[in-house]
Amino acid sequence: DVQALAEQKVQQGLADARARPNRDGSRNNGTTGAAVVLDPNNGQIVAMASYPSYDPNVFVDGIDAGEWAVLNDPVNHYPLNNWALQGQWAPGSTYKLFVGYAALMAGVMTPDRVFADRGGYLIPGCSGARCYRSNAGGAAYGNLTISRAITVSSDAYFYNVGAQFWLQRDRFGGDDAMQTHLMPFGIGDRTGVALTSEAPGRVPTATWKREYNERIDGDPVWRTGDNVNMAVGQGDVLVTPLQLASGYATFANGGTRYVPQIALRAEAYQTGRVTQQFDPVVGGQVPLPPEVRDPLYQGLVGVPRNGTAVRAFAGFPLDDYPIAGKTGTAQVDDKADTAVFVAFGPAPAPQYAVSVFLEESGFGGTASAPVARALFDALSGVKPLLPAGPDGLPMGSAEGLTADTGGAYD
Repeated sequence: DVQALAEQKVQQGLADARARPNRDGSRNNGTTGAAVVLDPNNGQIVAMASYPSYDPNVFVDGIDAGEWAVLNDPVNHYPLNNWALQGQWAPGSTYKLFVGYAALMAGVMTPDRVFADRGGYLIPGCSGARCYRSNAGGAAYGNLTISRAITVSSDAYFYNVGAQFWLQRDRFGGDDAMQTHLMPFGIGDRTGVALTSEAPGRVPTATWKREYNERIDGDPVWRTGDNVNMAVGQGDVLVTPLQLASGYATFANGGTRYVPQIALRAEAYQTGRVTQQFDPVVGGQVPLPPEVRDPLYQGLVGVPRNGTAVRAFAGFPLDDYPIAGKTGTAQVDDKADTAVFVAFGPAPAPQYAVSVFLEESGFGGTASAPVARALFDALSGVKPLLPAGPDGLPMGSAEGLTADTGGAYD
């Protein structure tokens, strides 16, 4: 039922994005999307939705050339792809959790150090029109600690973090000082899930940029601006929805990165006897001392209470079921923004981590956060998983399907 709900809400979120004009009057294309629900305590995949989808019945007794062409036509946005593990998008501000972790671990920032956010950031030593980077809408948030910077999603705060990591790289650990602290969360590498064609994502480094641009005759030099871009999940950073959910699940459970698992157990068809059990597999550990984890956690808990996701979670019982999360809005050249939201709950003792990506759909707090909210409504028991059908069973649930429904339940 969680899987069915995730598929419905991703499709609905994209449709809502297409129907909603942006502030400048432009429209969103709302092309592709994905949602992942993980159990942070063992890595089990509760749901994995990908859109556009397809009817698997077309493969019964072979698929004809016309149907195959439709499924592979770029105009239809490749429905055969599992966008939850093959889609690679810039994570936008959801990356700030990992960058904040790097800042505290390396000593670039401390939990109580105040940064004055005046609405933007001028990259040191840079000249030109693109050297000044503004917050979204030019908002100035005033004096911020790292917790508040995460809650309000201050770009200026994290621009400064990225710049200091590079400008003082000899002090903080070299050219890849920031990246060194990001990678243990599993971003920039395949999670190891037992499904084919998982994409690796990317954590760019100075070496990667040099090698990549030497092949395409581009600029091979890593500059302060590259670190600044990466610090807010832009530039050459790429993640998959599964990676992002796994990274937040790792933070949620206290630092154990599990390999995502798609199967619980194997049972003999005739007897139901369990023939194989799939136990949790640990992929790595991330050190999370309280003085580092606590301020980051407080920042995430503030996002739905009084931060960038407050509208999406209006009316949700946050006192009884706290949610810790982060919005992201990733800018893409010549396209509308990618909307991202990732969260876990109940925050003190998490049972679920949820990530939602909606391509060309606008702001994360406007487009993706409501999809996650709908999932948490069901996961927390605030609302039934699915609306009841005529028979009283949830519409779309496996129990509510009869033999004559054929392949309607995908």
